[in-house]
Amino acid sequence: MPTVRQLIGNSQLRIAVVAAEEGLDTEIRWTHVTELSDPRPYLNAGELVITNGLWLEECSPEEYVRRLREGGAVGLLFGLRHSVADVPPDLPAACADHGLPLLVVPADVPFTAITQYIADTHAEIKSARLLESIERRDALISAASGSGGLRHLVTVFSASRHAPVALANRFGRLLEVAFPGLGTADTELLSQAARDAGQQSEVTLSDGTVVSALGVSSRGEPEFTLLYGRPFAEITSMEWGEINQLTRFVSISLSRQKAVATMRHQFAGEVVDMALAGPHRAEELAARLKSFELNPAADFGVLALSLRNPGTAGHGLGEWVREFFTDRGIAAIAPGVWQEHLVIADMGGEGEEFSSLAKKLFDELRARPRVTGVAIGVARAAQGHHALRGGLLQARDACRRAGRRRNGGVVVFDGIQSHELLVSMLDPGTREEFTESVLRPVITYDHENNSDLLRSLRAFFAHDGRLSAAASELHVHVNTLRHRLERLEELLGRDLSRMEDRTDLFLALRMADGM
Repeated sequence: MPTVRQLIGNSQLRIAVVAAEEGLDTEIRWTHVTELSDPRPYLNAGELVITNGLWLEECSPEEYVRRLREGGAVGLLFGLRHSVADVPPDLPAACADHGLPLLVVPADVPFTAITQYIADTHAEIKSARLLESIERRDALISAASGSGGLRHLVTVFSASRHAPVALANRFGRLLEVAFPGLGTADTELLSQAARDAGQQSEVTLSDGTVVSALGVSSRGEPEFTLLYGRPFAEITSMEWGEINQLTRFVSISLSRQKAVATMRHQFAGEVVDMALAGPHRAEELAARLKSFELNPAADFGVLALSLRNPGTAGHGLGEWVREFFTDRGIAAIAPGVWQEHLVIADMGGEGEEFSSLAKKLFDELRARPRVTGVAIGVARAAQGHHALRGGLLQARDACRRAGRRRNGGVVVFDGIQSHELLVSMLDPGTREEFTESVLRPVITYDHENNSDLLRSLRAFFAHDGRLSAAASELHVHVNTLRHRLERLEELLGRDLSRMEDRTDLFLALRMADGM
């Protein structure tokens, strides 16, 4: 909007300043031509009052100027007439007392010329602002459609608005920052503001910059926070429009990144296969870890996660778990393997203890609606990709122990406490050879005679050798089960009453079932 100073600067209007020069930089919203002695009912804030002074017959200059101030006028322009060659007495003093600029225009300058100038200036300013806004939005569109990602979007917006800008995720981690000279203390302030963005807070940084934290939600859930370097009160309606445009572009960019990450991590299960395969796939494993931005030489955090009723977590649990770590700046994969989700996280940098993160993950999962029986097993730190096989086996063993608890929980591996882990550490060839040598006669017999000897053995072990309970599960008489087990002993040359034979059969059966 034009200011009073700009108006008097137009030489064609020949306007002179008589009083209150300190108010010349006030913006003029519009003009108001009136001869009423009390124009307050019709006066809008920010208007320049234009008059010939006919009200002087009804009102004193002091009272008139006071009424103009109360009505929000930003100045008084007095138009001289051929019969009134000078400003009325006491009017300059009244304007000076109230800090209201008093301007005078010669009698041969029509009021319409002043009104037209104000209108033209308004139109020019609006046109310039509109063009500037279009250029800024074009720059944003170009940035959003290019390959620069979030960094380019934030940089372009910050430069166009001449204001510092940053993006943070819902955990307060700064994703992109366009804040010149930002110190460590200020970074923490921005992070805290992002974590509190649901409350739309303001933070004053060390250099006096006031930052507004604007939380952006999607489907009712916090998505990210835009930190904008102006107080809320100073953000104009045009800026709000451009901020909304930026947040839409950022949402699209984040969704695109998430979609790409989801597609890539659909193949994360191959990393687990390679790690468990042993040393002969070590080079292949290292290359695959790099493709997921995991450093093969890093210290890895490894955990296994299971739910008592996996269906309660809905689809995309693995992606949600992966984002739990990546949103904290930790590169990770979280493939679903067997009945569990396994997490391999690059903990090479400084940061929170992996076991502490596992407990926070447990708390967040348990807080989700209808999710029950969350069990998490945490392995010892795996130093480099060669140690991942042991870490995965440790995590699965600890997860099984956590799952045996009534309410699940987090168990940190503290040593081999189960035959399952001991057996799983054997290479696949050895396990297969042992299973084949112990169970092959029964497997062949069942196949050729369509019998259930192997299934009966499973039930026997599942019920700790209690024949009645096992027979009930199989829906057969106890004597039928007893005859089956006797036939099995004959085929295998084993005696189920001997602990040594029972142990061999139990382990062979567990290996055959994939532990």
